[in-house]
Amino acid sequence: MFVLLDNAIFIVGYKAMLHIHSVREECEILELMQQIDPMTRKPMKGKVLFVKNGAVVICRIQVNNLICVEKFSDFAQLGRFTLRTEGKTVAVGKVTDLYVASGSS
Repeated sequence: MFVLLDNAIFIVGYKAMLHIHSVREECEILELMQQIDPMTRKPMKGKVLFVKNGAVVICRIQVNNLICVEKFSDFAQLGRFTLRTEGKTVAVGKVTDLYVASGSS
């Protein structure tokens, strides 16, 4: 889950640099799952096609290499991240769940 800060529009396929504790890794947004109403903190209805400035969204983010992260609920200091593009922080967020893609041998 993250909050957009800058005048950015996020869509599926958006690429940015993920900064989490001391790790910097290129990432891509795979799926915008739910938008959260910032006032009530409850999920909004409807399919999310894009999100813009000030939006709170739950999404799936994929990195190219394996990195060590923790869920925010388990270890808050290692569960916070920022997304940066062109030297600007465009979003801040927290890790709510982890998905491990199974690779083929």
